[in-house]
Formats: sequence, structure tokens, C-alpha cells
Amino acid sequence: MVALKPFASPQRAIHSFHRDVHGDWYVKLECGHHQHTRHNPPWINRAWVENSFGRMAMLGTLLPCPHCARLIDTNQSGTGVL
Repeated sequence: MVALKPFASPQRAIHSFHRDVHGDWYVKLECGHHQHTRHNPPWINRAWVENSFGRMAMLGTLLPCPHCARLIDTNQSGTGVL
């Protein structure tokens, strides 16, 4: 049996904020990938995304990027593009 190593998604800085067609906020990360940053209590508590001061304060903050993690994982299995 092969033990799986825990893998953490790489951390990427928030580059900018945008809204999708439904009005939900998402970030563009430094890697170029996008990630929703919804405020949906009690499951997701991101009240800071609801006002411009909160969003500005979060610029540069690191978030895990699952898209980069998938690319890294795919590359390590020998079928990726990185």
C-alpha cells in the first residue's frame, strides 16, 4: 500500500477583484487564475468582500490556488504542461 502525502495548494497573492455575471465577487490571483470570494454566512464568512475598503485591504493577501495545485499534481504524474 502506498501512503499519500498531504498536498497543500500553492499560495498566490490577490491581484484584483471583479464581479461575475451573477454579481458575486471573485479575485484574480497573481498566477492569473480566478477564484470566487463569496460572503455566504454561516458557511463562508468573508464580510470584507462586501465593501471597497475591505477588498483594498485584502490586496496582496495569499489564498490557496487549487488550479495551480491541479497543474502541479498533473505535471508530477507525467502528463502536465508545467
